Amino acid sequence: MSYVQNALLRKIQILVSNKCFDYVGDFMAAVNVLLVSILLDYEYDNIWKNTNSHLAIVNFFFVLYYLLEQLIKLWAVGWQRYRSCKVNLYCGFITLLLVATEIVHVSMYGLPFTHSSGNPPAKDMDIFFSLANMIRIINMLIIFRILRIVPNFKSLSLIVETLTKLLKHLRPFGGIIVAVYYVFAILGMMLFDGVTNPSVVGANKTRLYAKECGSFDQLQYYANNFDDFGAALVVLWDLMVVNNWHVFLKEYALVVNKWAQLYFVAWYLISVILIINLFVALILEAFISQWETKQRRLRENSLSSLVTEATSHVGGRFHQLFSCNLVEPVEADLLNELRGHRHYGFRIQTSSQHTVAFRL
Repeated sequence: MSYVQNALLRKIQILVSNKCFDYVGDFMAAVNVLLVSILLDYEYDNIWKNTNSHLAIVNFFFVLYYLLEQLIKLWAVGWQRYRSCKVNLYCGFITLLLVATEIVHVSMYGLPFTHSSGNPPAKDMDIFFSLANMIRIINMLIIFRILRIVPNFKSLSLIVETLTKLLKHLRPFGGIIVAVYYVFAILGMMLFDGVTNPSVVGANKTRLYAKECGSFDQLQYYANNFDDFGAALVVLWDLMVVNNWHVFLKEYALVVNKWAQLYFVAWYLISVILIINLFVALILEAFISQWETKQRRLRENSLSSLVTEATSHVGGRFHQLFSCNLVEPVEADLLNELRGHRHYGFRIQTSSQHTVAFRL
């Protein structure tokens, strides 16, 4: 933090450096998202056609506030402290994108509160910088900016930290996925090149007039083929994440032979059963490891670290994770429930201090 001589500026600098200033920014971001949601519902048909809609005016002033907020914070804390916080870098990056998008919007359509003409030029409606696209981009960036509140919630921050560390450790797994995709794409090009050409398939008149609902022909999946490497990768991705992989299986079994189904079954077993489940397992393992690390830090910082360390190994990892709010019943409650069961009777022997059960 750079020192300033002026007393008023010094007070502003201290105020901006306080955590409450960040809370005010979080509140303003939440208000902005709330207003965007309300105005999208209130004037949905109007905002895509008029350059001076209420949503455009609201977004314009909020973007100015975000820019002023980041500039004041950068001045108050200094560049070294500003860049040391990841939240500041994230907010600064999103703010720069918002300002750049708003500048493009204003340069093309004018200021939202002074523009005389409400309707944008018709020729600009289909290009990337159309009014509708600019509004969508600004709204998306505003939604992304509210993610700055995630570190303020411990449960959400744990998830973010886990995903951040997971990206660093997924490189070997990503290499395996790339290799599997490459092998199956090349194999698919060798086996099924040109077999789903619509001109060849459509030559069969029976198939032309008998398009079964949900079939390859009826769904017009001809673009999903193995004619080149890029198309093969798209087909393999569709087969992995889309439920109707059986449509491809039936089609290739019909146009090639039944042995073609082995290729798709093998891909399903490797991609869906093995790769996706392994990916989910890695996410769970990373989450539990991160949770254990945070619990270990809490035990080290607590005054009762010796007691917690002695009981830290009781129960399994999943039991410790999900049993923090679990209240186990006492023995008396269990006995009362069992006595009330219509199919069992119990006799308690006080001398031996144990319970004997027998079936009626």
